[in-house]
Amino acid sequence: MIWNLVSASVNRLLAFDGLVFRPRSDSPIWQQIYDHILDLIESGCLPPGSQLPGETHLAEKLAVTRITLRRALQQLQHEGHLTARKGVGI
Repeated sequence: MIWNLVSASVNRLLAFDGLVFRPRSDSPIWQQIYDHILDLIESGCLPPGSQLPGETHLAEKLAVTRITLRRALQQLQHEGHLTARKGVGI
C-alpha cells in the first residue's frame, strides 16, 4: 500500500534518519511515529501531493514492525492528514 500524504514529501522523510523511538515511554511507539509525522506536516516540512514509500520500506527505515507503522498511518489517515491508495507505484 502506498500512502499519499495530503501534506507530505518523500524527501522530508530524511527527518526520520537517526530518530530513536523510546519503547519505555508513556507513549506507545506508534504514537511517537504519529507525533513525528504530524509535526512534519504541521510545520510545513512536508509539502502536499507527495507519496510515502511502501509500508515495508518505511517500517525498515524506522526499525519498527509494519503493524506499528500502520497504526500511526491509519490514525493520520482517519484524521485527514493523509490518504491511502492500493496498487499505486511509488
